[in-house]
Amino acid sequence: MVANLKRAIDNLKWGIGYGWKFGVAFSILISVLWVLGGAQSVRREGMPYIVVVACYLAMGVLGGIIVGILRSWSHTRLGAIAIGLFVAAEVFWIVSFADSGLHWDTDTYILALILVPFWGIGGGVSLYNVFTPQQRRRWL
Repeated sequence: MVANLKRAIDNLKWGIGYGWKFGVAFSILISVLWVLGGAQSVRREGMPYIVVVACYLAMGVLGGIIVGILRSWSHTRLGAIAIGLFVAAEVFWIVSFADSGLHWDTDTYILALILVPFWGIGGGVSLYNVFTPQQRRRWL
């Protein structure tokens, strides 16, 4: 039981570590865009630069927590895709919340139905192929 708890904590640390790295990488990217293009290049629907950076960091850490908790699922293609779908839904929710609060219109729901599966399946495939080297195989 202690070994399982240690493994769960290690998986959580691993997920948060990678999530933080992704959040920082996207924050650096948006910062470069901000420096090169000015504040207006980052503003989207009135979101200030600091809110955009905070969203990227939050998405990274929360996504990392999800991946870390569910890491044992990543050893199968279907499990990794399920993790990808959970993380994609979390990312979409945070971006939508930052953009328009809790009020979603029909367009937001349609966009979610398109983007979450697209991002989730792509992210799950990447998780399976990149982050689980012992499981790396051809998809075809």
